[in-house]
This record gives sequence, C-alpha cells and structure tokens, in this order.
Amino acid sequence: MEKSKGFTLIVLLIGILIIAVLISLTVSKTNIVSRGDYEPRNVKRKADTTQIRSAIESWKVNGGEIIAPITNTTYDITKDDLENIGSPFNKADNNGKKPSDYLSGSSYPEDPQSDNSNSYYYRITIRINGTYQIKRDDSDPTPSDNVTDKDVPPIEG
Repeated sequence: MEKSKGFTLIVLLIGILIIAVLISLTVSKTNIVSRGDYEPRNVKRKADTTQIRSAIESWKVNGGEIIAPITNTTYDITKDDLENIGSPFNKADNNGKKPSDYLSGSSYPEDPQSDNSNSYYYRITIRINGTYQIKRDDSDPTPSDNVTDKDVPPIEG
C-alpha cells in the first residue's frame, strides 16, 4: 500500500484555525492602535473634568452656592462664561473666592482637541434643582476624534 502525499483534514483544520487566530489578533491590535491617539486625550479630559468638579465642590463647601436657573442651562466652562455677572458661579464663597481660585492653575482647562485656531472647552449644565453635569463640548459638528460619552462619561455634581 502506497502512503498518500497530502494533508489530512485535521491538519488543514488546524492550519485554518491558526490563521484565523492570527488574523483576529491583527485586527484587534489594529483597532487599538487606530484609537490609540484618542486615549491620552480621553485621560486628560477625565482629569480635567474631575479637577473642575473638585474646584466647584471646594467652592461650595466654603459657602459658594450655585444659583439654580429657571430652566436647565448650559455654559461653556471658561472663567469669563462661568464667573460673569448673572452666571451660577458669580457669588464668592465665605473666603471671597470663586471656583477658578480652587483650580491648580488659574484658568479652566481647555479640551485637548483645542489648537491655535479652535478652542474647545468643557461645558457645564446647571439643572433647575441646583445639580450640574460637566462634559466635553460636543457642539463641534465635525469632531476630529469622535469622542462619545461612553469614552469620557459626564461628571455629575
């Protein structure tokens, strides 16, 4: 009896399985690499929104009071927008400070997507019950990094 010179079905299946595993690993690595430049931005966004919330909470602990609007109102988080006359953070706390005085820097952070020609800030929505939500400014119709609330969830306060 002559021995056949070919692949058995089992050898073919094992080969196909190995190729499929290698392809799936390559695809998953490619997906991670393609999102890789967004991740540092998202980490910065989370840190920025946490810092802003911490500054607001420190201000509130020291007697600062959010002026609740008649309807839910959204503001850009810049010093001028948040602390101007009529804004919810205009009133100084018992130490004479406003929320920006509790930031590690002297101004509110900008979204890392900002550049010399476009500034993107974080936004804060003040609800009628006096609570607030901080999130990235998603008003840009063509964001270059496609960030969603799933990537950087809003911070509640």
